[in-house]
Amino acid sequence: MKTNHVFYVSLLALIMPVGASYAKEEANFSTGLIYISSGTVYSNAGSKSRVMPSLSYERENISVGFREGISYKILNGSASSFTISVTPKFKPYDSSDSADLSGLKRNMYFDGSASASYTINRGLTAKFKYSMELMNEFNGNSANLSLSQFIPVAGIPVIVRAGSKWYDSNRSEYLYGVYSAETTSLRPRYAPGNVFVPYLDLNTFYKITESISVFANISANFLPAVVKNSPIVIDKNAISFILGLGYKF
Repeated sequence: MKTNHVFYVSLLALIMPVGASYAKEEANFSTGLIYISSGTVYSNAGSKSRVMPSLSYERENISVGFREGISYKILNGSASSFTISVTPKFKPYDSSDSADLSGLKRNMYFDGSASASYTINRGLTAKFKYSMELMNEFNGNSANLSLSQFIPVAGIPVIVRAGSKWYDSNRSEYLYGVYSAETTSLRPRYAPGNVFVPYLDLNTFYKITESISVFANISANFLPAVVKNSPIVIDKNAISFILGLGYKF
């Protein structure tokens, strides 16, 4: 708990004076709708589609979003940046998604993160992010290392990103494992341990007007064999698609 308290206090200490100092700066609000279609790797669980509201606020180095949480850029240079954030993370599945998941309870949680990015050359950026779970839901950590490349295609910006996520044993067990209290005659105890999950995603956006824009994302996660061997996992590839419409005030 001490680590979590320190993170919260540090974040508030940074944000409060910044909010006051930039009170006269122009703030940007945007709202809209997001359509999300996500595949699942869990046994006998179908893919999910949903429409969510989008709401965000940005001012100087602070940004707040319905899905993105709250973040503050401590360093915002021309080639490098350092950011801390608190982000909501939706539960990986519901026990009602399939009979194979019955009795497995997973909840929404929040991650506290610190990330650094560096522009290697024009359009090519490296990023490292370290996160810890803040709600004592499973007390797990993760890291994310990626490279992204900006590529203009017929006048439309496309960002290609490839990387790998690392989950410690606590986080991987929460996402893909089976705890002792959740075992049945057909579902043995399973703990994947520390795992690396490579991924690839594509992002693009297009301005219809100065205020209205559309954006899209498609991403794929490639689970290692140690995760695929879990009794609640049936597929090694998870693909998701996001399409959004936003209006900027």
